[in-house]
Amino acid sequence: MKLIVIPLPEEEWNKPSVAQAVEDIMICCRRISKKVDLATERRRFAKASDLIETVALDHMRKRNANYLELDNEEAIMLLNGLERVYSTCTPSFIHPDRIGEFLNCVKLKKIAHLRWERAGFVVILSPFENVPASSPLPIKPHKNEKDNQIQPVSKDAFLNDNDCCSNEELIKKIQEKILEAINAERPFNASAYGHEGITETLRTAIYAIQSPTTFQGFFARILSKSSRVQFLRISYDDGSAGGLFPLFSLKKLEIRPECSVIIKLGLMSIRHSESLDVITDGYLIRNSEMNWQDSYGEQEWFAHQQMMKLVDALLEIEHSVEIHLYHTGLQPAVVGVYRAVVDQLKNHRGRVIVVPYFARGGDGFTEVCYVPSEAWY
Repeated sequence: MKLIVIPLPEEEWNKPSVAQAVEDIMICCRRISKKVDLATERRRFAKASDLIETVALDHMRKRNANYLELDNEEAIMLLNGLERVYSTCTPSFIHPDRIGEFLNCVKLKKIAHLRWERAGFVVILSPFENVPASSPLPIKPHKNEKDNQIQPVSKDAFLNDNDCCSNEELIKKIQEKILEAINAERPFNASAYGHEGITETLRTAIYAIQSPTTFQGFFARILSKSSRVQFLRISYDDGSAGGLFPLFSLKKLEIRPECSVIIKLGLMSIRHSESLDVITDGYLIRNSEMNWQDSYGEQEWFAHQQMMKLVDALLEIEHSVEIHLYHTGLQPAVVGVYRAVVDQLKNHRGRVIVVPYFARGGDGFTEVCYVPSEAWY
């Protein structure tokens, strides 16, 4: 885990929009701790936090301001300090009025100067890991210089030759929103689009553009640099956050692998069971199991774990497996499952294929009412 700590001077905190966001977050924290209207308060909390993070990032870029990167023990120390200052839930910032209280809890010399500068700070989870978390490299304050800035991702990094079931314009729209999220270092709201569109759009972004040869020209080389592995931050309408979804992380295989066995699974039980019971061999997730989770973020995590366990179990008894996954909706489940698919493709390349199937009418009792989308392999 790597944290970016952006000092924010007092004049920024005094701006009406920021001051209102801070007040809203404090109110949300109190109400969330009392379990009052959790879904609404989490949305308010996420919206206000997003505003403060955006202000901090804009300040850092426009002023070429200093920032810190903390990981390992230092990151844990900072998070523990936030929890001690805020006894309810934990915002991602320290206001200048509470910087002294924070520094009394946490002995981080790197930010001790903020006490005298009347500045607070905003903490952002970095979605871009350039070095392993266990790297022994020392972390030092540094300028946000041009050479250190993250190169923007181009829309050309997405595959455009997929045979998608979803509307082509919808795919392009979701791609644009993902690009905006990555380049602005903000989360992508997975609740805003249907599960089919999200699945097929993410499928266009799982493969890295191959390193071009000298004959492919200047622009191809520039494009390959801009499309290195990116980690997409995921958020949901209830204010919860999902895991980091790895994009452009797999080498594209020219030939689809042959698998020794095909298994057909419904994504979730209960939903549409009248049509899926006669088609599938079983279900990946029970609907009741998802209802036990407290937030969409936890639902995503649970779906990810279930898919990881399933693939591991199947590969213990089969050399390779092709999973036909019949969708039943629910975006957190879809994001979690396909994040696990990418993880397992890295672990077992050539031994796993996952083919999404989407409902398309029919009589409700035959496989004709489901159509396959592009396979993940």
